[in-house]
Amino acid sequence: MRNGLIVAVIVGVAAFRIFGNSGSSIDDQLVTVCNEMNKKTPYMVDQVTRLDSTVPLSGEIKYLYTLIGIKELSADQKKTIETNTRNLVKNSSDLKIFRDEGIDMTYLYRNESGKEIFEFSIKH
Repeated sequence: MRNGLIVAVIVGVAAFRIFGNSGSSIDDQLVTVCNEMNKKTPYMVDQVTRLDSTVPLSGEIKYLYTLIGIKELSADQKKTIETNTRNLVKNSSDLKIFRDEGIDMTYLYRNESGKEIFEFSIKH
């Protein structure tokens, strides 16, 4: 899942950098970034994870994922996903602009029937 997540996030970062110099507010820029990212969704991050859309919130981007063929996640699976994502966000030079601007990120995972099975946020 990690490589696909990187691609999805980099698309958002690239869009943020492009629009970041526009003089508009962070929230307006997040709307633009999400609109640009959503043009590329749904996007298969890996064999079981599909990025369905992104939602701009005040100072935050919410990523909506569907897990294909997975009804539930174990506590260990949730911990692994959250830990890997937090490490990526913390250490990626591509995401530095999100950290510097204090943009929070929320990740919501649903199963194919739409049931929410896992959500976590990274606050800056």
